[in-house]
Amino acid sequence: MQRLTALLIWVLGAATTALGAWIASKIHIYHESRKAHLEDIKSKVLVPVRDGLQKFRPLVFHSEPVVTVNYGPKEYREDAALT
Repeated sequence: MQRLTALLIWVLGAATTALGAWIASKIHIYHESRKAHLEDIKSKVLVPVRDGLQKFRPLVFHSEPVVTVNYGPKEYREDAALT
């Protein structure tokens, strides 16, 4: 009876070790898949959007004026009368 109990404990220990390794493997596969998916999103969506928005960068960071006003005559005539 004592040997049977020891054998049962050993078999259960081996089974739980194998089950734990299998679960850890599945968790690792899940995280690797998630990481690859996020990299795909980054390379296929976020990078093209960022590159497309580069032309709006000066406007957003106020490095160029949005509206400019130039004062002065629109055209100049040299033969215009002074009076």
